[in-house]
Amino acid sequence: MIKKIEKLIDFNKYLPERDFQNMVISLIENSHKILDIGCGIGDYLIYTNGSQDVTAVEPHLPYIEKAKQRADWVKFVNEDALTFFSKNKEKFDLILMIDIVEHLDETDGLRLIEEAKKHCNGILFAQIPIGDHPQDKDVWDLSGDYWQTHRSTWDEKKLVDANFSFYQIWENWYDWKDKDDRTSIAIWADAPLVSVVVPSYNQAEWLPKTLDSILSQTYPLWEAIVVDDGSTDNTWEIIQQYSKKDKRIKGFHKNNGGISSALNYGIDNAKGKYFCWLSSDDLFNPTKLELQIKAIEKLDNSYGLVFGAYDLIDANDNVRELDLKKPFFDGLEFPQQLKYDMVDGCTVMIPLNIMRELGGFNTQYKHAQDTEFWFRLSAKGYKFFFISEKLTKRRIHENQGFTDFNLDCRYDGYYFVNFYLSNYSFRDFYKNIDFSKSDDIEKFIIHFFDMISDPNCHINHPLVNDKFLKWFEDGLRTIDVNPRKIILTSLYELFSSNRKNSVIENHYLFFLKRLFERLKNLKPQNYQLRESFADITQYDRSKENYFSTRLLNFGYNELSQKRYDSALSAFKYLSDFPNIYYEQAIEKFYEIVLQEDQHLKFLRSFKRKNHITSFPDKIKFYYWFSKLKLNHRDEELSIIYNTLQEHSIKEKIDSVLQGKLEKLPHQKILYLNYEIIPYDVHYKIEYECSICKSKNKVKYKSDLISAPNRDYLLCKSCLNIVEFDENVIPAYFESKISKKSLGAVQIKNRKPQIVFIMRYTNIIGGGVRVAYNYIQKLHNLGCEITIYTDSEVPTWINLPAKFIKVKDHYDIKKINADTVVVFSVYDVPKILMKYDPERVYHLCQGYEGYHIGRNYKELRADKFFYTTLHSLPVKNILVSTHLVEMFERKWGRRGFYIPNGINLRVFKPLIGKVKKKNSILFVGNPNDKLKGFEYLLESLDILQNSLDKFDELNLYVVWGGSKIDGMNLEKEVKNIKVHFLTGLTPDKMAEIINEVSLLVS
Repeated sequence: MIKKIEKLIDFNKYLPERDFQNMVISLIENSHKILDIGCGIGDYLIYTNGSQDVTAVEPHLPYIEKAKQRADWVKFVNEDALTFFSKNKEKFDLILMIDIVEHLDETDGLRLIEEAKKHCNGILFAQIPIGDHPQDKDVWDLSGDYWQTHRSTWDEKKLVDANFSFYQIWENWYDWKDKDDRTSIAIWADAPLVSVVVPSYNQAEWLPKTLDSILSQTYPLWEAIVVDDGSTDNTWEIIQQYSKKDKRIKGFHKNNGGISSALNYGIDNAKGKYFCWLSSDDLFNPTKLELQIKAIEKLDNSYGLVFGAYDLIDANDNVRELDLKKPFFDGLEFPQQLKYDMVDGCTVMIPLNIMRELGGFNTQYKHAQDTEFWFRLSAKGYKFFFISEKLTKRRIHENQGFTDFNLDCRYDGYYFVNFYLSNYSFRDFYKNIDFSKSDDIEKFIIHFFDMISDPNCHINHPLVNDKFLKWFEDGLRTIDVNPRKIILTSLYELFSSNRKNSVIENHYLFFLKRLFERLKNLKPQNYQLRESFADITQYDRSKENYFSTRLLNFGYNELSQKRYDSALSAFKYLSDFPNIYYEQAIEKFYEIVLQEDQHLKFLRSFKRKNHITSFPDKIKFYYWFSKLKLNHRDEELSIIYNTLQEHSIKEKIDSVLQGKLEKLPHQKILYLNYEIIPYDVHYKIEYECSICKSKNKVKYKSDLISAPNRDYLLCKSCLNIVEFDENVIPAYFESKISKKSLGAVQIKNRKPQIVFIMRYTNIIGGGVRVAYNYIQKLHNLGCEITIYTDSEVPTWINLPAKFIKVKDHYDIKKINADTVVVFSVYDVPKILMKYDPERVYHLCQGYEGYHIGRNYKELRADKFFYTTLHSLPVKNILVSTHLVEMFERKWGRRGFYIPNGINLRVFKPLIGKVKKKNSILFVGNPNDKLKGFEYLLESLDILQNSLDKFDELNLYVVWGGSKIDGMNLEKEVKNIKVHFLTGLTPDKMAEIINEVSLLVS
C-alpha cells in the first residue's frame, strides 16, 4: 500500500501545471507490472524498460508492428481489451487507458473500465476527451480507420458513473476550432479515499485559504465535503466557486444546527475510507494527508485515531510554532482524557466505519463535541497514534466561536469527566495497567502525577474534584497493600520535591497524607470490570440534575466572591442548552451582562443557539437592548420588534425610538466610580430605578475625546430604560462633596499628620521623584507621612513614610490627617467625598487631559471629564507659571506656585566627560504621545534621508521604570540606533546628560 501511496504522491506533483507527459512517466517509473490498453504505435511504451513486466493490448496488428520497433521488450497481445480481460486473471500495478474508451460505445466503455479495475491492484489511469469529438480517420495512416472511430461522447456525469477515485476536466486542452477543447484525466486506485469534512458558518473571510490548503495536499485521493451550516454571508458562493474549480470539492447547504450537526451531515455524505475534519478558518499543511495515510495504513484495526502536532496562526497569517510532544502513554488513552483535550480536532484521521459505528459527533454539546468523541472513542477501547510532524495550523482570531467563551469548552469537559467517573471505575480506566508489575506502576505514577499536578486539569476543577478524589480512593482500595503504598508515597514525594506552595500542591499533599493513613494496611477489595459500553449519546442531558445543580451553585459562589467573569461563564453555559435551570441561568447571565457591560458577549452567545426570533419576548428584548447599547442598528432590530407579542415590551422600545426617555437625574445615582483606560473612562454606577425603586449596578464606557456622551441604562427588575447623560456628573460630584468642616488645624504636642494619595508609587519617574522630594522635606520638618497607593510599594527608594496599599482610593474609609495631598486629579473627587475640601491639596505637575489623545489635535483639545475634575473645589499646588495662568483662566482659582526646581545630582557638569559622537538624549516615556517622541523620530528620519545625514546617529531614550537599571535595549528604528534605558539613578542620568551632544526633554 505504501508504494501505491508514493506513486500517487509523485503523480500529484504534476497535477497543478497539467503536465500530462510527466504524470504518465512518473506512474510508469514507479510501477513494475504494467498494462497499456490500446497502445497504438507505442507512444507511452517507450517510457517503460526491459526490467519491467509490460503487456500491451492492441486490436490492430499494424500498430503492434510499429510499436515493436520502439519497445521490443513488451509482450504484445493482438486482441480487443474486453476479450483480453475475459481470458486473463492477471493483476497489474498500473493500467493505462489513454484515449481509449471514446472508441467504444458507452456501455462497452463503462464495462471496460470496470473490468480494468478488477485486474488492477494499483492504479488505473485514463485520459478521456470530454464533449463532441467526431473522428473516423487513422492519423498514422496505417489502415486503422475503424479502430480510430469515436463511438461515444463523454461528459462529467459519465465520469461519475464510472466511479473513478479522482478525476479532473481540463479546459483548453486541444487546439481545435471545430471540436470541444476539453479532456479529462481520471484515476481509479486501489488506495484509500480520504473524506475531509469542512463545516462552515459565516467564515467566508477565511474559507478560501482553508480550501486552498486542501487543494495543495500531496496525497490526491481526497474529497472535501464542505457544509454551509446556514451561513448569512457569502460562504455558499465561495463553496460553489471552488466546486467548479475542483470536482473533489463538494458543497452542501443546510439549516444552522451547530458544528456537531454540520460534521455529522458531512459524515453522512462522505464516501471515503477515512474521515478528517478541517475547520473553515484553519489550514492543512501540504503533507497532512500523506503523513497520516502512510501511518494509518500500517496500523491494525485496534487503532481508532491518528492525530499529530500543529502550530497556531493569527488573522494576519503570522505563525506561532508550538513544541508539542506525544501527550499520552500507549494504553492510557482513556484516563488521559481526564486531564484535558489532548487532541486538536483538525489533526485527526479516523476510519469512517468507526465514526459511523459510534454515531458521529454528539449534537447535545455545542462547544467541546470533539473532546466528547475522543472520550467515547477511548472508552470503547480504541488506541490512539500520534504523529510528531506538524499537520495543521489552527487559526486564532477574534470572530471564532471558542474565543468568546473559552470556558464553555471547559464546562463541556467537566460534564464528560463527571459522566465517565460516574460510569467507569478506576479499574475500568486503568485496565491496561498491571499493578503487580513495577514498570506499570512507574508508568502509572508518571502519568497520574502529570495529570493531577496541572492546575488546568479537568479533574482539578471544584465541579468534579471531590468526585474524582472519591473515585481514586475507591480504586486504590482494590490494589494490593504494597503497590498502593508505593503509589501514595511516590505521589506525595513528587509534590513535596516540587514545592511551589500552590493551592493544588497543598490540596494534594493534605489529601494524600490523610489517604495514606486510611488505606495503608487495608486489605484489597474485590472489583469487577464493566462489561457494557456506557454510551453518552443515549443520555438526555436536559434531564440531568447533579452536574447542572453543581454548576449553578458554582456560578452563585463565584458571583458572591465578585469573580464576575467566571460567574458569567457558568450562567451563560447553563443558558446554552435545555436544562432544569435554563430560565434562571439566562436571567442571571443577563444580570451580569448589564452590571459588567458585557453586551457583546451576550450577542455572541447566540452564535450557537437558535435564531433570536425563536426565543420568548423578554429574551428578544434583552438581545434588542444589547444591540442598542453597542450601536448595532441593523435590520435585525426591526425583525425582533416585529416578532414581539407583549405590548408592554413594545412600548419600552417605542420610547427609545421616539426619544421619549427619562434622563437619569443625579439624585438617583447612589454610587459612581471610574477608571481611566486610554482612551476611555470606565464608570461603575449604582442607581435607583424611578419606577420600581430597585437598585441597579451597571458599567458604562465613555470615549474621553468625544465626551460628554449619552447611553442607555436598563433596570433589570422592571425593564425600564433611562438615558444616562455624562453632563449629570458635575452635579453628582458637587452633591457628594463632603460638607463637614474640620475647622482650622490644631497641633498641640504632636507631629503634623500629612497624607499623600498617590498612584505610580513604584515608578522611577520625574513626577514621582518630585512628590518623594516633598515627602522627605516634610519629614525633615517633623511631619508624619502616610502614603495611600494603588500601586506597588517602591523598592528603589527608602522613604520616611508609612505605605498603605488600597485597590482603589475610593475604598479609603476614613482619613486621619491634618492635610491631604492628592497626586493625581483622578483621585480628587474620591477624596473630596470623604474629607474636608479645605484641607485637600492637589499637587498638579501637568494637565492630565493633554496626555490623552490619538493625535496632536486630540492631545491639545479640552476634555469634558478632565474639565469636570479640575473644576471641583480643591486647593492646587502648581509647579509652573503656565499652570497657574491656566487654572486662573479656566476655573478662576489662584493656586500655590511651587516650582519643581532642578535636581543638581542630575543636572551637574562632569568635567572631562567624553562626548558620544552624534548623540541625542530624549527624556520621557516614548509611549506618551504628549512627550513628542514620534515627532522627534520623524524629524531625525528626514535628516537621515537628506544630504546632511550623519554616518551614525545614536538616540538615547530614558524614562522611569519600576526598578533600578530596568531596561537596556538597543534596536534600529528608521536608520537610527535607538537605546532604550529605564530606571537610571540620578548619578547615571548626570553621566548620560554630560555625554550626549543634545538633550531633548
